[in-house]
Order: sequence, then structure tokens, then C-alpha cells
Amino acid sequence: MSTPRRPRLLALDRVPTDGAVEALEGAFPLGRLEPGTLVTYEQLEAVVAAVPGEQELARGAKLADTGRFRGIVARFRRRLVKRGVLTDAMLARGEGFVVCTPDQAVETRTRDMQTGLRRVRRACAEAGLVKPESITTAPNRVLHGRLLTTLGAQLIEQARVVQRDVRVALRTTKALPT
Repeated sequence: MSTPRRPRLLALDRVPTDGAVEALEGAFPLGRLEPGTLVTYEQLEAVVAAVPGEQELARGAKLADTGRFRGIVARFRRRLVKRGVLTDAMLARGEGFVVCTPDQAVETRTRDMQTGLRRVRRACAEAGLVKPESITTAPNRVLHGRLLTTLGAQLIEQARVVQRDVRVALRTTKALPT
């Protein structure tokens, strides 16, 4: 038995998240976010809950469990990235996010890039499983052909080159004998 879904609000009825994001920026200024700092979801929830009206918008649910809270935190993290502060949630192991040190930032972005390359390869391989005869519309047939021939091959080759460059860049250099 499934629970009934709440009706979605129209875009015009949505309450802006600007106030909550600005409250987070005030509570966690750039000078306070040193590399290695753990920002927990409890800290974020306490700041967002103090914003007038946010607790009522949770409609009785715990604020941290709402999609609105996740959207507010995501928007806050995007603003941090625009200001040059990189964060990683995987390093915090579900407790929040960590402000990355330069080494962690490189490792995290390399992991993100490798994940993206795997997704591209998988998408090209899965597109190859579709039989051209089973595609009903002509535009999709053309798109399928392009994906398999030019685009897929170019993306996979470019991914190999990028992976090689990353491996070379991350390889530790041997010290010269003195």
C-alpha cells in the first residue's frame, strides 16, 4: 500500500529559498570555512530552522528530510563553488559535507571525472544494444546512428586521452639523485 503523494505546487506558488541560503552564508562565511572543516546537516538544519517560516514549510516533517532542505543545501554548496570553495559529501560519510583541502579537491574532481567517463561509455554501450530496425521514428534512427558511429567513438577516444593525461598528472615524480 503506497502513501498518497502531496500535490505539486506550481512554480508561481513556490516560496523562494533565498532567505535560507543567505542565512547559511551568514552562518558559514568564507573565512570560517577552512579546508578540512566538517559542516554537518544538524548545523545546517539549525540555521535553516531559525529562518522565519521554514519550519512551517516542512509541514510537520523533520526539516532535514524535506526536498526543500536538500535544495537549499545544494544551492548553498553551488554558491560556495562559485566563490572557490570546493566541498565533498562523500568525505563526510553521510554527516554533511567537508570543505576540501587542495589535495582532496583534486582527488574528488578526478573521481567525478572518472564517474562521468564511465557513464558516457555505458551510455554508448547501451545504445549499441538497441536494434536499428526496432526504432520507429526516423529522427531517432538518425540519432541512434550518430551516437554509435561518430559521437560514441569520439567520446570514448577523448575519454581515453583524458584518463591517460590524468594518470600522468597524478603520477608521483621520482626524486633526482643528488
